[in-house]
Amino acid sequence: MAGGKPDEAAVAAFIREQIRHRWASADRVALALAHRGGADIGAVADADRDLDRSTVCATLREGATRNGRALLATHRRLGTPGADVYAAAVAAGETPGTLACVQGFCWRAIGLEEATAVALSGYGLTAAGLAASVRLGFVGALRAQVLTGPLLAEVASVCAAPVAAGAEIAGFTPFADIAAMRQATLPLRLFSN
Repeated sequence: MAGGKPDEAAVAAFIREQIRHRWASADRVALALAHRGGADIGAVADADRDLDRSTVCATLREGATRNGRALLATHRRLGTPGADVYAAAVAAGETPGTLACVQGFCWRAIGLEEATAVALSGYGLTAAGLAASVRLGFVGALRAQVLTGPLLAEVASVCAAPVAAGAEIAGFTPFADIAAMRQATLPLRLFSN
């Protein structure tokens, strides 16, 4: 990392940390639990609230619910079974509507198996992280494509072990959380979360 600007290795290390220490043990677990909850909104809401409570940084919590609610609104418009019921629970304040839980619930409702939904979520995290690093000028678009393979191999490695029954939601990425908290106080922000 020359001159304070992250280089390719730092970008890969950051995304790998998010995969291993946030997504694998928090978002992936919540998604799997919501997927397993099926049409039982109470079970989905339990995972949803646990994920929301486990996210220390308010900026990241708000981003997860904003993105989750947007995805849920899309599924309501598409007529995804149960999306209206989930949206009503969110509107009533019974559950926050985090992205991972909305993904688990809605992707099951449209027929995706749990393993596929989990892998898709991991791909989304990786692709979004690399896209942000390109927009910020940390890596070029072609180098981001080169990083995609090894980072998706990390996702596949995590996915090789299914989420255990009774798994608890627990992520630990203190440096990323602190950076997000600091970024939230800046007068000008590039990203909403």
